[in-house]
Amino acid sequence: MPIYILWSFLIVAVEKSGDYGDAAAVTVVAATVLLWVGFFLGTGERRVVDRWAAGQAVDRATALAATYALTRKISVRFLTINAVLVGVLSAVVGAIVG
Repeated sequence: MPIYILWSFLIVAVEKSGDYGDAAAVTVVAATVLLWVGFFLGTGERRVVDRWAAGQAVDRATALAATYALTRKISVRFLTINAVLVGVLSAVVGAIVG
């Protein structure tokens, strides 16, 4: 969150505007969407890992493969979503400050 707010405030400062509150509000909403999309979409492997962590009967090899797959998918998802988010956030904050 601090990185995104810093980026938004940098855009506001470069444009010599005083709309820091609006930029911060948009940034908080955008970062919340980033976290929600990154963590809560695509929970197929997460179910296997959760069942294993809860002590249910899950094959250890299956649980290990699910953790690796989950980590790879989340990494790619966050990288992609972050790239899109920063672009959209920059455009929206730029439009707010004029």
